[in-house]
Amino acid sequence: MPLPFGDGWQMVAQGTSGGAATIGPIALDGNWDMLAIFYIVTGYGGGGDIAAFRFNNDSGANYWDRHVSCVTAGVTLTNVQTASSTMIRVGAAATQQGRSGIMQISNPRATAKIVSIFNQTGSGAAATVPVVELVSGGEWINTTSQINRVTMLTAAGGALNTGSGFAVFGCNIA
Repeated sequence: MPLPFGDGWQMVAQGTSGGAATIGPIALDGNWDMLAIFYIVTGYGGGGDIAAFRFNNDSGANYWDRHVSCVTAGVTLTNVQTASSTMIRVGAAATQQGRSGIMQISNPRATAKIVSIFNQTGSGAAATVPVVELVSGGEWINTTSQINRVTMLTAAGGALNTGSGFAVFGCNIA
């Protein structure tokens, strides 16, 4: 079955959490010009945290991410950014609630890997509207390698609840 955003996409990796702080690294099958990572976080054990991703086992300060959000019942936009980071965070603020989202990633060999993040955090209550992420993105500053391994982790080292995980899809444009 093709993905909703077009033919040519194939699932190339997936991983799930049994309650650990890290899933992976998971090796990707093949070399892909574009990647899409669908992720879910069922919650965080031991307090609030933010899910994040790292590529090719690179834990150096080679990432940045930026999130523009609006807090619960708020009307003012907040800019949250991290530079020279060791991961790309999927959200602006720590939470104990679940998250769901998609990361769209450019993956050519000779350029940095640009990431668009479409994310939503749950509230855990029908009467509470959570933080909304309006714009999110990041970049892995690597201009030599394609992404061939993906790790999902938490920014503060907390555990990803059981059932959290991700699936990676790849597509070539040529």
